[in-house]
Amino acid sequence: YGLSYADAGWLESLPETSGLEGTVMMERGAVFRRGGTLMPWRAYLIGPQEAVLFNGAQANTAGLTARRTDHLAQEDGLLLSFEADGPGIAFRPEGDGLDWSRESNGAMELAFAVRAEAAFQLTVGMGCNEAGVCTSQKRLNMAGNGWQEGRVALSCFAGDGIDMSTISQSILFQAPANTVIGLADIRLVEDDNGRAECGA
Repeated sequence: YGLSYADAGWLESLPETSGLEGTVMMERGAVFRRGGTLMPWRAYLIGPQEAVLFNGAQANTAGLTARRTDHLAQEDGLLLSFEADGPGIAFRPEGDGLDWSRESNGAMELAFAVRAEAAFQLTVGMGCNEAGVCTSQKRLNMAGNGWQEGRVALSCFAGDGIDMSTISQSILFQAPANTVIGLADIRLVEDDNGRAECGA
Protein backbone atom coordinates (compact mmCIF):
# COMPACT_ATOMS: atom_id res chain seq x y z
CA TYR A 1 0.00 0.00 0.00
CA GLY A 2 3.03 2.35 -0.08
CA LEU A 3 3.13 2.72 3.73
CA SER A 4 6.11 2.60 6.06
CA TYR A 5 6.35 1.56 9.72
CA ALA A 6 6.24 5.26 10.68
CA ASP A 7 2.85 5.81 9.09
CA ALA A 8 -0.25 5.76 11.28
CA GLY A 9 -3.29 3.81 10.32
CA TRP A 10 -4.69 0.31 10.16
CA LEU A 11 -5.10 -1.96 7.16
CA GLU A 12 -7.92 -4.42 6.84
CA SER A 13 -7.05 -8.08 6.59
CA LEU A 14 -6.61 -9.34 3.06
CA PRO A 15 -8.84 -12.25 1.97
CA GLU A 16 -7.18 -15.66 2.02
CA THR A 17 -9.19 -17.11 -0.85
CA SER A 18 -7.75 -16.65 -4.34
CA GLY A 19 -11.10 -16.49 -6.10
CA LEU A 20 -9.90 -19.12 -8.58
CA GLU A 21 -11.52 -22.49 -8.97
CA GLY A 22 -9.30 -25.57 -8.76
CA THR A 23 -9.68 -26.31 -12.46
CA VAL A 24 -8.44 -22.80 -13.27
CA MET A 25 -5.39 -23.27 -11.08
CA MET A 26 -4.45 -26.58 -12.71
CA GLU A 27 -1.67 -26.81 -15.25
CA ARG A 28 -3.63 -25.88 -18.36
CA GLY A 29 -3.19 -28.30 -21.23
CA ALA A 30 -1.51 -31.02 -19.14
CA VAL A 31 -3.02 -34.51 -19.33
CA PHE A 32 -0.47 -36.89 -17.78
CA ARG A 33 2.68 -35.60 -16.06
CA ARG A 34 4.96 -36.66 -13.22
CA GLY A 35 3.44 -40.13 -13.08
CA GLY A 36 -0.25 -39.28 -12.93
CA THR A 37 -3.20 -37.67 -14.65
CA LEU A 38 -4.02 -34.06 -13.84
CA MET A 39 -7.52 -32.80 -13.11
CA PRO A 40 -9.92 -33.32 -14.74
CA TRP A 41 -8.33 -36.24 -16.63
CA ARG A 42 -8.52 -39.93 -15.75
CA ALA A 43 -6.82 -42.89 -17.46
CA TYR A 44 -8.55 -46.08 -18.58
CA LEU A 45 -7.38 -49.25 -20.30
CA ILE A 46 -9.77 -49.94 -23.17
CA GLY A 47 -10.19 -53.63 -23.99
CA PRO A 48 -12.57 -55.56 -26.22
CA GLN A 49 -15.14 -56.00 -23.44
CA GLU A 50 -14.41 -53.40 -20.76
CA ALA A 51 -12.78 -50.14 -19.72
CA VAL A 52 -10.57 -50.48 -16.63
CA LEU A 53 -9.60 -47.46 -14.55
CA PHE A 54 -5.82 -47.14 -14.15
CA ASN A 55 -5.31 -46.72 -10.42
CA GLY A 56 -1.84 -45.18 -10.70
CA ALA A 57 0.13 -48.36 -10.05
CA GLN A 58 -0.91 -51.24 -12.32
CA ALA A 59 -3.91 -52.37 -14.33
CA ASN A 60 -4.72 -54.81 -17.08
CA THR A 61 -7.43 -55.71 -19.53
CA ALA A 62 -7.57 -58.32 -22.28
CA GLY A 63 -4.57 -57.63 -24.53
CA LEU A 64 -3.02 -54.76 -22.55
CA THR A 65 -1.14 -54.34 -19.28
CA ALA A 66 -0.05 -51.01 -17.78
CA ARG A 67 2.34 -50.27 -14.95
CA ARG A 68 4.70 -47.48 -13.94
CA THR A 69 8.14 -46.86 -15.43
CA ASP A 70 10.87 -44.22 -15.27
CA HIS A 71 11.10 -41.35 -17.72
CA LEU A 72 12.72 -38.22 -16.26
CA ALA A 73 12.16 -39.31 -12.66
CA GLN A 74 11.28 -42.46 -10.79
CA GLU A 75 7.98 -43.98 -11.97
CA ASP A 76 6.84 -40.82 -13.75
CA GLY A 77 5.76 -42.67 -16.91
CA LEU A 78 3.70 -45.63 -18.07
CA LEU A 79 4.95 -48.97 -19.41
CA LEU A 80 2.34 -50.41 -21.76
CA SER A 81 2.49 -54.03 -22.96
CA PHE A 82 0.23 -54.57 -25.97
CA GLU A 83 -0.45 -58.28 -26.41
CA ALA A 84 -3.09 -57.89 -29.12
CA ASP A 85 -4.29 -55.40 -31.70
CA GLY A 86 -7.14 -53.17 -30.60
CA PRO A 87 -6.67 -52.32 -26.90
CA GLY A 88 -5.39 -48.89 -25.88
CA ILE A 89 -5.00 -46.46 -23.04
CA ALA A 90 -7.53 -43.65 -22.98
CA PHE A 91 -7.38 -40.31 -21.19
CA ARG A 92 -10.84 -38.89 -20.60
CA PRO A 93 -11.81 -35.61 -18.91
CA GLU A 94 -14.49 -35.68 -16.25
CA GLY A 95 -17.27 -33.14 -16.00
CA ASP A 96 -18.64 -31.02 -18.81
CA GLY A 97 -15.51 -31.19 -20.97
CA LEU A 98 -12.64 -28.86 -21.77
CA ASP A 99 -12.46 -25.93 -24.15
CA TRP A 100 -9.35 -26.23 -26.32
CA SER A 101 -10.64 -24.01 -29.12
CA ARG A 102 -8.16 -21.23 -28.31
CA GLU A 103 -5.29 -23.72 -28.25
CA SER A 104 -6.39 -25.26 -31.55
CA ASN A 105 -6.63 -21.87 -33.24
CA GLY A 106 -3.26 -20.93 -31.75
CA ALA A 107 -1.42 -23.81 -33.45
CA MET A 108 -0.91 -25.81 -30.26
CA GLU A 109 0.05 -29.47 -30.47
CA LEU A 110 -0.59 -32.54 -28.35
CA ALA A 111 2.89 -33.69 -27.34
CA PHE A 112 4.04 -36.79 -25.48
CA ALA A 113 7.17 -38.80 -24.74
CA VAL A 114 7.38 -42.33 -26.17
CA ARG A 115 9.94 -45.11 -25.77
CA ALA A 116 10.29 -48.42 -27.60
CA GLU A 117 13.02 -50.94 -28.34
CA ALA A 118 12.11 -51.17 -32.02
CA ALA A 119 10.39 -48.94 -34.57
CA PHE A 120 6.58 -49.12 -34.48
CA GLN A 121 3.48 -47.22 -35.53
CA LEU A 122 1.65 -45.36 -32.77
CA THR A 123 -2.01 -44.53 -33.25
CA VAL A 124 -3.34 -41.43 -31.48
CA GLY A 125 -7.10 -40.99 -31.49
CA MET A 126 -9.35 -38.17 -30.34
CA GLY A 127 -13.10 -38.12 -29.79
CA CYS A 128 -13.00 -41.77 -28.71
CA ASN A 129 -15.90 -43.51 -26.99
CA GLU A 130 -15.74 -46.19 -24.28
CA ALA A 131 -15.43 -48.90 -26.92
CA GLY A 132 -12.33 -47.26 -28.41
CA VAL A 133 -14.07 -46.01 -31.56
CA CYS A 134 -12.61 -42.60 -32.46
CA THR A 135 -13.81 -39.72 -34.60
CA SER A 136 -10.21 -38.97 -35.59
CA GLN A 137 -7.10 -41.15 -35.62
CA LYS A 138 -3.53 -40.21 -36.55
CA ARG A 139 -0.71 -42.69 -37.10
CA LEU A 140 2.87 -41.76 -36.24
CA ASN A 141 5.94 -43.76 -37.22
CA MET A 142 8.10 -43.86 -34.09
CA ALA A 143 11.76 -44.88 -34.04
CA GLY A 144 13.08 -47.46 -31.61
CA ASN A 145 15.92 -45.44 -30.11
CA GLY A 146 14.80 -44.79 -26.55
CA TRP A 147 12.68 -41.88 -25.38
CA GLN A 148 11.53 -39.50 -28.11
CA GLU A 149 8.84 -36.87 -28.53
CA GLY A 150 5.73 -37.33 -30.62
CA ARG A 151 3.35 -34.54 -31.63
CA VAL A 152 -0.03 -34.13 -33.30
CA ALA A 153 -1.41 -30.67 -34.05
CA LEU A 154 -4.83 -29.99 -32.55
CA SER A 155 -5.86 -28.47 -35.87
CA CYS A 156 -5.45 -31.92 -37.46
CA PHE A 157 -8.06 -33.36 -35.10
CA ALA A 158 -10.28 -30.33 -35.60
CA GLY A 159 -10.08 -30.85 -39.35
CA ASP A 160 -11.59 -34.32 -38.85
CA GLY A 161 -14.62 -32.89 -37.07
CA ILE A 162 -13.54 -32.79 -33.42
CA ASP A 163 -15.28 -29.91 -31.61
CA MET A 164 -12.37 -28.31 -29.77
CA SER A 165 -14.71 -26.16 -27.69
CA THR A 166 -16.04 -29.22 -25.83
CA ILE A 167 -13.46 -31.97 -25.31
CA SER A 168 -15.52 -34.57 -23.47
CA GLN A 169 -14.42 -37.85 -25.03
CA SER A 170 -11.12 -39.67 -24.77
CA ILE A 171 -7.67 -39.26 -26.24
CA LEU A 172 -6.59 -42.82 -27.08
CA PHE A 173 -3.10 -44.28 -27.61
CA GLN A 174 -2.69 -47.65 -29.33
CA ALA A 175 0.23 -49.78 -30.56
CA PRO A 176 0.40 -53.05 -32.52
CA ALA A 177 0.29 -56.46 -30.86
CA ASN A 178 3.50 -57.66 -29.20
CA THR A 179 4.76 -54.12 -28.67
CA VAL A 180 6.00 -52.72 -25.36
CA ILE A 181 6.23 -48.93 -25.12
CA GLY A 182 6.82 -46.23 -22.55
CA LEU A 183 4.46 -43.24 -22.51
CA ALA A 184 4.88 -40.08 -20.44
CA ASP A 185 4.50 -36.32 -20.26
CA ILE A 186 1.28 -35.84 -22.26
CA ARG A 187 0.56 -32.12 -22.61
CA LEU A 188 -0.13 -29.27 -25.02
CA VAL A 189 2.84 -27.36 -26.42
CA GLU A 190 3.39 -24.60 -28.95
CA ASP A 191 4.22 -25.49 -32.54
CA ASP A 192 8.00 -25.33 -32.93
CA ASN A 193 8.47 -25.58 -36.70
CA GLY A 194 5.52 -23.79 -38.36
CA ARG A 195 4.11 -27.09 -39.66
CA ALA A 196 1.00 -28.91 -38.54
CA GLU A 197 2.15 -32.39 -37.52
CA CYS A 198 -0.72 -34.66 -38.52
CA GLY A 199 0.92 -38.05 -39.00
CA ALA A 200 -0.73 -40.38 -41.46
